[in-house]
Amino acid sequence: MAGVDKITSKPIDDLSGLAKAGKKDSSLKLWIHADIAKLVNHPSVPLMAYQFCAAFEFLCVGGKNPNAKFSKDMRAIAWTQLDNNGNGHVSLAETGKWVQDHLIGCFKDKDLGMKIYKYFYPCFIRAFLDAADYGERKKVGQKGKKQAYFGTATTDDWVQFAEFRLLCSYLVIYAVIWEAFACVDGGGAGVTKDDDRRISLDEWSKCVSSGKLGQHPLLSLAISAKDDPAVIFKQMDGDGKGKVLLAEFCTFIEDYEFGLETMWGKLLNAGEAVPSAGAKK
Repeated sequence: MAGVDKITSKPIDDLSGLAKAGKKDSSLKLWIHADIAKLVNHPSVPLMAYQFCAAFEFLCVGGKNPNAKFSKDMRAIAWTQLDNNGNGHVSLAETGKWVQDHLIGCFKDKDLGMKIYKYFYPCFIRAFLDAADYGERKKVGQKGKKQAYFGTATTDDWVQFAEFRLLCSYLVIYAVIWEAFACVDGGGAGVTKDDDRRISLDEWSKCVSSGKLGQHPLLSLAISAKDDPAVIFKQMDGDGKGKVLLAEFCTFIEDYEFGLETMWGKLLNAGEAVPSAGAKK
């Protein structure tokens, strides 16, 4: 890992070099989280998702990983930028602003940072809500004032530092899921003029037939792409209205990965009660 700017908390030299190279670094020199490195370096994951995830990966390490302390120290610095008013609770709006500033700072390129920020914007809400939902639900009060509450707000409406690693991890996994969704939506790679942020049975069937998802690093998608398209689509279409929205697509993957007992399934269901551990078949 190259030197980290202690003001911005970002591995500046490495990430700005990645932006200029415009291609993946197959040597994996940038990565300290092996599972995320394996996920985003897969050929099915496009360059822009790789770049987005590279900006957050070093904030996602925990447990007994030898890089856990470094990652926690970097999160402590990044948190001061995210929680700029120091009240200990971060909103969705604050998160969005931090993601934007973080990407621009990481790549030292405002145009690229904004391009990546806007492209992945739809996945921020998913990441924020999942992270905020983790942990015990409590009423939220002003820091140091036990009785001064923020109306009816609870900790499920905000992200706290204890949930920050999850937030960064969810930004990574939902970026990969968003790319898969965009690949199906409209039938083309990435987000195009033909996308309407809804997947039809025809779009899903064509994507499956093309083989685009057959080797996807998320096992739920790789297996689903080999199954009956109509059966899988019905499972995805939670409200039965004939169109699969991003939220439904995410829920399907989340539950399927959990049923398959993958690390991504466990991560996406952290702190949640899941009715069934069986993969959807």
